[in-house]
Amino acid sequence: MSKKPFIKPESLAIIACPITKSGLKVEADGTLRSENGINSYPVKNDISNFLSSKSWKSPDASHITNLIKIARADGYQKAIETMKDAHYVTDSSRAAYLDLLPLNKDSQVLEIGASIGQHTKLIGAKTKHVEALEIIPEQALFNKICCDQEGLSNVNVSIGGENSQLPYKDEVFDIVIMNYVLEWSAGRSSLPPRDAHELLIAECRRVLKPGGVFFLSTKNRFNLRLLKGGVDEHVEFRFGNALPRWLIKILSKRYPSSEILGYLHSFGALQGIFKAVGFKVIQPLLVLPDARYPRVYSTFSDEDIAKLRSDKSLLSFSRLVRILLKYVPNKAIKWVAPSLVFIAEK
Repeated sequence: MSKKPFIKPESLAIIACPITKSGLKVEADGTLRSENGINSYPVKNDISNFLSSKSWKSPDASHITNLIKIARADGYQKAIETMKDAHYVTDSSRAAYLDLLPLNKDSQVLEIGASIGQHTKLIGAKTKHVEALEIIPEQALFNKICCDQEGLSNVNVSIGGENSQLPYKDEVFDIVIMNYVLEWSAGRSSLPPRDAHELLIAECRRVLKPGGVFFLSTKNRFNLRLLKGGVDEHVEFRFGNALPRWLIKILSKRYPSSEILGYLHSFGALQGIFKAVGFKVIQPLLVLPDARYPRVYSTFSDEDIAKLRSDKSLLSFSRLVRILLKYVPNKAIKWVAPSLVFIAEK
């Protein structure tokens, strides 16, 4: 006899119908239903599924399914050791951005795009409660297995967000985190990519408490690597998102393997979205060598940029960092930096 799905009471007080934003009630079979009785959401393995499209097809996740089998039998750490890119998952220095945020034992945190939980566990160890939202069901399950095996009872994992609608009530989080997720997040939306991103960032503001903090990092549309002709993994050809949008559409038709096109913003465009959705306090940051492997965070003030330029050790990070610090004028650095990082306050 299968176990009845269970949703923690603290999570039930936070999650909501992504369409109506109203609370959810648990039916006898464990299904979640909106207060108006119209919308229902299944719960499997104690993970709520808020995907809006019944026909939504998950990308091939057979490798994650195999990891789940190993994790259940021998522990999640053994499973990760079998991954080809295990270092990318286990390198805790990639989560250096957490030191920039006011995380504490009273914090209610939302992590969007939680993947297989490489940072969820770190956030959970520092805070009161974490809601981890992931679009790929198999990744969500692996994340839950990891957190359960670490004894993190304060973490709740859910599936959803592909339509840029968040399944949470208004003003329930102290901190919302979206680390290197935005660029991929419009791939399943029916909206144009920019509109989908604006809606998602507006949703992040909606679920934040007054004074709450939103952290976002993403790739820069006009970063030096693309401007120099590097291949953009989001569209799979040289220059990629740095090209005019109309030209990207034409070229992408020649690369049918790009099923989901990633969409990047320039510094000005992304800052404009933050302002458009109502964030008043917006702090952009420079991160070197990039936000995937952050080692140095700085503001874009002339004083801070001068300190970076005088630190010769930074020139060893990469050739692109050397070009950035030695030749790019102060006012232009934020436009061609490898990553865009914003910390905004509601």
